Amino acid sequence: MSNKKGENVSTVMLLPIIKISKKLMFNFYRFGFKNTYLFSEQLDGEYNFNPIYLLFEPKDLNLEFAEFIFELSSNHNFIEVKDIGYKKILVVFRIPDQFKEDFKLFLEGKYSKVSTDYKKCFQLEKPVKNERGDIKRDISGGVIMEPTTFSHIFNKTDKLKNIYIEKLGLEDFKWPEDLELYDKYNQEKETITNLILF
Repeated sequence: MSNKKGENVSTVMLLPIIKISKKLMFNFYRFGFKNTYLFSEQLDGEYNFNPIYLLFEPKDLNLEFAEFIFELSSNHNFIEVKDIGYKKILVVFRIPDQFKEDFKLFLEGKYSKVSTDYKKCFQLEKPVKNERGDIKRDISGGVIMEPTTFSHIFNKTDKLKNIYIEKLGLEDFKWPEDLELYDKYNQEKETITNLILF
């Protein structure tokens, strides 16, 4: 399953484990976020851990952007910021040690095998909404929740399998037991190239 924004698989299925605050994540695209990357021929030798690179191409390198980067730097997985070209900023984070085994499973595309702690980094439930977009509530006023796509991916649910089968027009398709419900990463798309290092 591909996402619609052109984001790398690492942006969707790995970035949440860095635990960047929702407030900062909300502003990513405002500050020119392009993608995450897992590899760089020019930089990988510099680190003795698994890095994740966040590329930003802000319209302005102004005080507001500097404050945004400063706030990002308070994350305990933050490593450094690199200027890699004209209005191109690379923010380097480390994959947290607690997720080393999960990172290996991510690289293998085995999302249904990741740990409970890994899954907790993702929104696994969301409010059910009616046709007007209002949140549905039960008789006592509590919000009615439903599983998110992440929950369906991690649990390899029949509901998501059936959506894929229907979209692909494969009515008689028997889903193989080992087939996961999200794309495996693509090394080429996860490698940042042509860096101008200052």
